Amino acid sequence: MATEKKNARWLHPVRVLLMAVILGVMAIVVWILPLRPTVSEVEKRELAKFPALTAEALFSGSFFDDINTWFADTFPGREALVSFGSDIKGLFGLRGQGIVQSDQYGDADSIGTLPPSTTTTSGSNTTGVDGSTTVTTTTTYGGPKWEPDEDLKGQHEALDNIMIDGGTAYEYYHFSQSLADGYVQTIARAGSLLKDIQVYNLIVPTSVDIMLPADQQPAGVSSQKDALEYFSAWITHYNSSVKVINPREALLAHNKEYIYFHSDHHWTALGAYYAYLEFAKTAGLEPVMLDEAFETVEFDGFRGTFYASAQAAGYRLSDDTVYAYEPKDDVSMEFVQNDGQTLAWPVIMDVSDWAASSKYNCFIGGDQPLATIVNESIEEESSIIVVKDSYGNAFTPFLTAHYRTVYVVDPRHFNDVFDQTLPEFAQEKGVDAVLFLNNIGATRNPIVVPALSDLVG
Repeated sequence: MATEKKNARWLHPVRVLLMAVILGVMAIVVWILPLRPTVSEVEKRELAKFPALTAEALFSGSFFDDINTWFADTFPGREALVSFGSDIKGLFGLRGQGIVQSDQYGDADSIGTLPPSTTTTSGSNTTGVDGSTTVTTTTTYGGPKWEPDEDLKGQHEALDNIMIDGGTAYEYYHFSQSLADGYVQTIARAGSLLKDIQVYNLIVPTSVDIMLPADQQPAGVSSQKDALEYFSAWITHYNSSVKVINPREALLAHNKEYIYFHSDHHWTALGAYYAYLEFAKTAGLEPVMLDEAFETVEFDGFRGTFYASAQAAGYRLSDDTVYAYEPKDDVSMEFVQNDGQTLAWPVIMDVSDWAASSKYNCFIGGDQPLATIVNESIEEESSIIVVKDSYGNAFTPFLTAHYRTVYVVDPRHFNDVFDQTLPEFAQEKGVDAVLFLNNIGATRNPIVVPALSDLVG
């Protein structure tokens, strides 16, 4: 008995010392800056930064509060803990209702009436406002198929501005009458101001309209079919010189293919290719086949704009693969950043090692004020300006097969760097055509629509 007590007295300080060493090592590890994450893949945001030491912050106490925030936000292993916590909530049926996207601006307006003598879309043909009929392409490229994760099929729920169905998230579309009319007037005005330059307009429907069956459509969303007809009819009514391309029927014809992402609001490059075929037909261009003019590259593990929000609500979305099509021609690109600096950049960047949330940025350097793409394989001068939101990024590389120079303008950033209107820029560059390309959500976006109007002048 005495021996046992003696051993216990001896072991006690050893245990204390061992615990102190473990805690000390852990303290050192969690304070090592290189080990602390800077971006959350799960929550899709930048994490708190270590605060700058200033006299004001020190005496107000905010410096120490900010250190506490930084310490907790960037704790090593926090990402796995957040993800694990979300999975546990899902197991217990604790589904959140907090998915709200940045373009949720209120309830939908009723879609206005069409101008007199307007015909509408029927079947697989698109009947224009002038009575002409264009048969939608049925060309199929042997690319990847739309294959939802079988294990996630049981998920089906409306969450604020998102519909979760299986392993896919679909963003609602709410029509805004005032913003729609502002968009229409801007495109029509551009057709008048861009004299001797052919103006095209292409509005892309989003995945909820193309990929989700009609009987599963959430209540309260606007009909994208009706909205696209509204835009086409009124743009043509105000300015018949603008050539309007409606890719909806072409995309519907391919909705068994991988033309939209599961976890992101964008279309894929394959979806953009089918819209490009419609553009080429309208513009009188001979379209190129993907396997002839482009090399296919793949970037696995893409987790898009909906992934983190869905996971935080207790849902799991399918991981995506970004397929990009790199021109085989001698094509180079440079872009101007928001700070005015110019960088040389590949049309398709290798993003294999980029963050899972950033892989869509493989296309044309992402959203820059101005990008200039030159195809040295085309000797004769020809040029086009693409005025776009981020949907245009996956589309633009296909135009390099037809134009020696492609200028890419993002109206959200262009006027922060350049003191020019679009007509002034087009005249300076001597372009042949201007293409306005937006997803339908941009037409009800109170940032994009005014920016477009300011750009057109």
